[in-house]
Amino acid sequence: MQKTGKRCDLHTHTVHSDGTYTPRELVSAAQDIGLSAIALTDHNTVSGLYEFVSAAEESGIDYAAGVEFSTEYEDKELHIIGMFVRPEHYSEIESFIGNLKENKNEANRALVERLLPLGYEIDYDALLASTPDGYVNRAHIAVEMIRRGYVKSFGEAFDGVLSESAGYYVPPRRRGAFETIDFIRSIGAVSVLAHPLLQLSHSELEVFLSEAVKHGLCAIETQYVRYTEDEREFSSEIAQKFSLLESGGSDFHGDNKPYQRLGVGKGDLFVPYEFYERLKEKSQEL
Repeated sequence: MQKTGKRCDLHTHTVHSDGTYTPRELVSAAQDIGLSAIALTDHNTVSGLYEFVSAAEESGIDYAAGVEFSTEYEDKELHIIGMFVRPEHYSEIESFIGNLKENKNEANRALVERLLPLGYEIDYDALLASTPDGYVNRAHIAVEMIRRGYVKSFGEAFDGVLSESAGYYVPPRRRGAFETIDFIRSIGAVSVLAHPLLQLSHSELEVFLSEAVKHGLCAIETQYVRYTEDEREFSSEIAQKFSLLESGGSDFHGDNKPYQRLGVGKGDLFVPYEFYERLKEKSQEL
């Protein structure tokens, strides 16, 4: 892919999930680095979208309001983004997500309790109080572990006791992947499969997509911060095979993941502005 011209970032997070920037700060940062379009895709919440949309419209930058849904597929956690969601559907989204936040908190609290006998002293209630919407995930726990000196990095935390394979974290109940795609289509938003190669092998992805397109999946992320060049090429090829649009982004979390910089990821990420334009055109057809 030719890495010249206007660029965008269609996968970011703020303080309303597990990032450190406010939505307004995110928009300002996007402008500062010359992005032509920005999407906010916080995990399982729309609470930051009002501020984000207001800031984007004031600034004049092109934008997409989104939500990154955590879903279940074949005992794997898949993330599906609903992009170009409209304010009149925010309450429907919150209802669809339902008790997901409560389930998440229960799973995280249980994780913290299981880590206590190992010497990891973490005040979960203090973590909850430190977030604007009472949303905590393992990234917040990792930050606290780093702050207390238990680990030196996110990688050490997630490769160790925070990984599902370690047995201390039991994932919460989630909505099904195809059910979520159906819902996103029902509210006239664009569905994007986020970073599929982090969870699925090449063959598993083909099987998933053969069913997902029947439910109305619109796009997959092909330009993702943690992909190798080969993975980006494969993703683009499989998007073409299934007649899917392409998306991508830095998965920006601010200071929580400083090595994933807005717009450029680790330095080699380029998400063409044309991705945004095509996804927006798709949203206007739905």
